Amino acid sequence: MEEAKSRVQPSRWSDDGFLDALRLQGDALADAAVARLKREDYRHLFAQMDTDSAPLPHHVAAPLRAFFEATHGMPTLDGTPVDAARLHAGEQVFCTHAFPAALVLIAASLPQGYAARNLAEILMISGDLQHHAYRRLLGVLQMVVNVTRAGGFEAGGAAVVTAQKLRLLHAGVRRIAHGQARLRDYQRTYGVPVNHEAMLATIMGFSLLVIDGFERLDIPLTPAQAEDYDYIWRVFAQLMGIHPEGDRNGTAYVPATGRSVERPRCRSSSSRRGSAIGSSGSQRRHLG
Repeated sequence: MEEAKSRVQPSRWSDDGFLDALRLQGDALADAAVARLKREDYRHLFAQMDTDSAPLPHHVAAPLRAFFEATHGMPTLDGTPVDAARLHAGEQVFCTHAFPAALVLIAASLPQGYAARNLAEILMISGDLQHHAYRRLLGVLQMVVNVTRAGGFEAGGAAVVTAQKLRLLHAGVRRIAHGQARLRDYQRTYGVPVNHEAMLATIMGFSLLVIDGFERLDIPLTPAQAEDYDYIWRVFAQLMGIHPEGDRNGTAYVPATGRSVERPRCRSSSSRRGSAIGSSGSQRRHLG
């Protein structure tokens, strides 16, 4: 264990300044699409962008269709094509362990995320957790299935479409949040609603916390299996727009997968430096 820790080199993911900068960034492309919607089209946004993998309705507003056309292709990772073999291997990990993965999500990932005040305040906007908790839970599980199903990252695949819809949903949430009187102080404390840091922490809940959960349940994964499962979510983070503005192929905002990689710190959500997943202190994940 000590040897593993010694191989992890400090990086930007321990730098509060870098993480604070991520808090100030949303999704300019999706925000611009939603900002161009007419009032009537905006009222239908959340129903049309439900987190399934169905194609867009034919009658969808032009700004939304333009966003889909601009984001339908797979990015590269700093010029390196996405490794289809690794995606397939990661999908097989989930397929083999789908039921325990769902258990970890329900018992660990989601409670830790919902316990973070910055995330909880945004979720209160929709009222889903208060009034439609079961539907909310099923929606999250469906999203995970979409991301991890076979062929999800192919052109028009479930993972690609799900990312596009989620980006527009999050843009809709940001538009609502800006008009909420009770959230006036939110940005000063936590940054832009649904910002890059919060999204990275959320994706850690679907990737690294699931791998941790497998270990707790004595479900053995080889280092390669753990890395390949994490790789799925790294590519999905790229599809979700977590990259420097205007550079959809840039990976500066997403940690690399690897057997000796420092992960983003989980910063206490009760302090000025709140994050989206609960405990304070530095979390470094060694997948070896």
